[in-house]
Amino acid sequence: MSKLLQIIENYNTSTGGSCGISIVKLSEKAGVGMNDIKSLLKELHTAGKIKVREGINSKLIFPSPLAPKGESPLTPEGGITKTNAK
Repeated sequence: MSKLLQIIENYNTSTGGSCGISIVKLSEKAGVGMNDIKSLLKELHTAGKIKVREGINSKLIFPSPLAPKGESPLTPEGGITKTNAK
């Protein structure tokens, strides 16, 4: 789980602090399957370490302190849902 958070933070930092990483790219970089990545992301979200936002083409994962304001669309089952932006 800490490996995922490190990848998310490194990606955010390397892009100037304004970009989140897609679930697919995170899965590839971590070498973890999509089924496992969702449960690990749920744990990080529950711990308040990440935020999830709707991007142009997919959901993007941000480290919590640097995340844009908004709701995180992770469901209790660990899946991703569409955001209701305010």
